Amino acid sequence: IGSHTGKAIVSMVGSLFCEILGITLEGDTANRPKTGLLLGRSSASSAGNHRFSKLDIQGFYSVAGLYNIASENNSFYNCYLAPNDAAFAGVYVSQSDGNIATIGGLTASSREANSFYGCVVGNYGVAAGSAGLWVDCDSSTGHHHFYSAFFVASGSACADSFIRMR
Repeated sequence: IGSHTGKAIVSMVGSLFCEILGITLEGDTANRPKTGLLLGRSSASSAGNHRFSKLDIQGFYSVAGLYNIASENNSFYNCYLAPNDAAFAGVYVSQSDGNIATIGGLTASSREANSFYGCVVGNYGVAAGSAGLWVDCDSSTGHHHFYSAFFVASGSACADSFIRMR
C-alpha cells in the first residue's frame, strides 16, 4: 500500500525487459501517490519491453493508476487496472509528460505497441474530466491493443468520458 504523495508506488522508468508477476498496488486514501505503476524514459534511450501478469492496481491516486510516458512494447496479461479513484485516468498513456497530467522528470518519445490481454481497465473516480482509459496521441502514433479486455465503471464514474483519446 502506497501511503505517500510522491511519484509512484513502483517506478520502472528507464528500465528494459522486466517481468512482474502477481502483485497488488494500492494507493492510500489519505496520502495518495501520483500513480501506482510508472513506466517511461528518463533519457533518450528506449524503455519498455516489460511483461506484467496478474498485476492489480486499485486504491486512490492523485493522477492515474497506471501512468505510461513513452514506454513501448509492454504486455499486460490478466491484470486488474481499475483504481477506486484517480484524478485523470485508471490507465493514462502519452508520448510526453505534462500534456495533460504531470508526474515530472520523464523524457518524451513515441510509445507504441502496448498490449492488454484479458485485462480489466477502468477508473471508479468521479472527478470531472476523469476517464477509465486516456490515450494522448499528440505527435506520435500509438498502436495500443486490447484483447478480451473489460472496461468498467460504476455509477457516475468517469463523468466526461470513459475512453478518452486526443
